[in-house]
Amino acid sequence: LDNNQLSGEIPQSIGDLKVLRWLSIYKNDLSGQIPENICNLYENDLGSSRFRAFLHQNDLCPNTSGYWPPCIPEGHLGPQSCSP
Repeated sequence: LDNNQLSGEIPQSIGDLKVLRWLSIYKNDLSGQIPENICNLYENDLGSSRFRAFLHQNDLCPNTSGYWPPCIPEGHLGPQSCSP
């Protein structure tokens, strides 16, 4: 789904996708905060496969305290153009 001009926010239900292993949504126009429950995906036991998300080059913002969800490695965030 990368580079597809997707817009809007990442839905809260993202953390309910228990078998999702790869989320590649970089180079879009996604905005808002990354739901904290995305951490559910990083904590799932998927055997030899670990969850990976590629979120860079969107308009995503840290939470109101200025922090990203703690489970997301910095390399999965990349540069953002946050416009609160």
